[in-house]
Amino acid sequence: MSTLLPKARLRSLYSDFRNLKTWNPEGYNANIHTWATAFTELLRGGGAFADKTLISARQLPALFADDTHGIPLALDCVLDEIVDTKLIVPLSIFLTTSVSIYYERPWYVPPSPTSVLFWALDKSGLYSGRWVSAERNGTLKDEKYIVVSVLEDVASKIMRALEQDQNGTYTQTVYTRELFEDLCKSIDGLDLSPTDIDVVLVFLDRDLHQIAVKQDTIKLLTSSTSSREVSEQDRAVANLRQTLYDMTIRVDHLTARIDNIQQAARDAVARKHTMRAKYALKSKRLAETAQLAALEMVSKLEQTLHSIDTSVTDAEIFAALKDGVGILTGLNQAVGGAEKVVELADELEDARSDANAIRQEIERLAGSGASAAVDEEELEEEFEQMLAEETAAETRRDHVDDLLHMAPKPPKAVPEENQQEHAREHGSTKEEDDLRDLLENVHLQ
Repeated sequence: MSTLLPKARLRSLYSDFRNLKTWNPEGYNANIHTWATAFTELLRGGGAFADKTLISARQLPALFADDTHGIPLALDCVLDEIVDTKLIVPLSIFLTTSVSIYYERPWYVPPSPTSVLFWALDKSGLYSGRWVSAERNGTLKDEKYIVVSVLEDVASKIMRALEQDQNGTYTQTVYTRELFEDLCKSIDGLDLSPTDIDVVLVFLDRDLHQIAVKQDTIKLLTSSTSSREVSEQDRAVANLRQTLYDMTIRVDHLTARIDNIQQAARDAVARKHTMRAKYALKSKRLAETAQLAALEMVSKLEQTLHSIDTSVTDAEIFAALKDGVGILTGLNQAVGGAEKVVELADELEDARSDANAIRQEIERLAGSGASAAVDEEELEEEFEQMLAEETAAETRRDHVDDLLHMAPKPPKAVPEENQQEHAREHGSTKEEDDLRDLLENVHLQ
């Protein structure tokens, strides 16, 4: 199996490289990671171990023995490290601890008040809480290790099969161990050992909380499951399902037996073996009687399981209705009854009437104010009057302009002492000057 390891690093990987942790941590961690990957690939490849989810420590030296480099010298160190990082889990610890493998603390040290004592002993060197995979003589302990990543894949496949096996009824969610094992056998490429089954059941129950297990009864936990515990009712239903399964197999065997006997009787008749033919026919009658009894039992068991599912459904409906009554009662109490609703309706009607009255008054005030402030007819009349006045003023100004153009131009300013002489020369009179001033004033206006 050295082919699972990089050839360029075989010398380092097969050496006792534990001292690298101190003076070359990077190389040390690289070797640990390479070995962990090789273990996982070896297990996934199948055939090397008796189980699908576990590797056997005692088999590792022989499996990885190399003609050139011999047996790996640091396998115990590798196992200790990958146990510490929870890549693998010792089977003896996994099956007995109540702590999930996903728990943050080292799961192999019990999380209890005594952990303080373990810590103190660990610091003193008298006790180590870490897993030790080697015996005192240096050989590996006879221990199996669960590869967590492989276990997770197997559990995922089984959960898909369980979900596909459901038909929406209560009785289909409970299994005996035998029914569970038969379901696992139906999954392609998943040939689990009894130890694998033990590991998967613990993992799905304790670590993933997807099933509940009690002795040989397994219950699938769904969104509608009322209790996580396996009850006596669950156990009884699982046994009914197991009996139905056994009777169905018996019917199939009897059917095959009847067909074989029928063929034997035909062969005996063809060969003129009268006694053998009669014996075959008699055996056939007995098998048919047993088959009929088995079929009747199958029918009764199916009816019983159907009745259980119906009763469970009825009980769920009753519980839902009961809860509904409680909810409605609580809501009615919160409201205060029908009288409170009537009072509230009256108050709402009064408030609505008040609001309408207030709105109407506001609209009335707003409407009267608007009509007083803005009267369209008065505005129009005022505008027409202003336009007429402006037109008349414009006409007068035009007329004055015409008169101004026709009037003689005013003479240049003459000193007061010479005004009389200037008047005599130009023949201007005081009346003409007054008229001109008047026209100019009108024009300015």
